[in-house]
Parts: sequence; C-alpha cells; structure tokens
Amino acid sequence: MSKTWWLKPGDLNEEQGPIINLPIGKSYLVTGPPGSGKTNLVLLRSNYLYLSGVQNIEIVVFTRTLQEFIASGGNQYDFPVQKIKTSKKFYIDLLRRYGIRVKLPSDFNEMRTYLIDETTKLVEKRHLADLFKAVLLDEGHSFLPVEIDLFSRLSETMFIASDDDRKSTTEKIALRI
Repeated sequence: MSKTWWLKPGDLNEEQGPIINLPIGKSYLVTGPPGSGKTNLVLLRSNYLYLSGVQNIEIVVFTRTLQEFIASGGNQYDFPVQKIKTSKKFYIDLLRRYGIRVKLPSDFNEMRTYLIDETTKLVEKRHLADLFKAVLLDEGHSFLPVEIDLFSRLSETMFIASDDDRKSTTEKIALRI
C-alpha cells in the first residue's frame, strides 16, 4: 500500500484547510465526491482534536480494509491508531465494557442488526450519553440512520465525512447533526 495518500495541514487546498480547524464542540458533516480527500480530513481533524486536548475520541469506519488504510496514515500523526475502529469493533468493545456477552451471528446483515439492537438496548437501559467527546465517521453514507443516532447519543460531537453522491443517506445524516 502506498504511503503517499496522507497530507499535512499545509498541503490542503483552500476548501479543505479551514475544515481541520473548525470550532471544537460542534458537529459537522463534510461531503464531497469520492477521492476528494475526506478520509484525510477525518484523520487530520482527529489529530487536531487530540492535540487540542480532546482525547476521548474515536474514528469509526465501516470496513476493516478502511480501518487498516486509515491506520497506515495515522502513524504519521499523534492521534493513536488504536482509536480507529470498525463499527463492529466499536459496538463489541462498548458491549463488553458493560459486561454484555456478545454472540455474533455468522450472516453479515444479522450480525449488524444484532450489534445495533444490543447497543441500543444498552444505551437505553443504562441511559448512556456522551461517553465520548467526539466520534468521527468516515464513509458516513455506509451507516444506517439508526447507527448515526447511536453514535450521536454516545458522543458530545460528531464529524462525519460522506460522499455527496449518496443524497438520501447524507440528508438523513445531516438532519441528525
């Protein structure tokens, strides 16, 4: 895998640069076409937050391939790469943190539904909210609206990067931020 995809903040174009330094404590939805640098912005924003003292944060992605890809660039920054997780790992870690045994179905869709349902039950039963200062989602269009709701309940702020060609999902995401 090439190690040339990440950028330094000074390498960003005039549209991308200000996104990194947006005010802390607010939620943001960043959209753009595939290949426009959204993943880089997620990583740079994470690093900016981390260096600003906002360290209870997670980057959540949909696939392990994307998690590994981001982690390969994450080694260039101060943001700890172990905070880059798939949604599956995020849910399992949270459930186990509260003593819930996880029995994953083998079918992907059943597993996804199971993890969302179990996490929702936990959040509602324990009245969990704002466990994280920020959750950053890459490929936000890959997440279901119910997942966006869960992440937003568990986090004080959200930073979501999503393709702008996925209007229906992106509009649903925007309504929740």
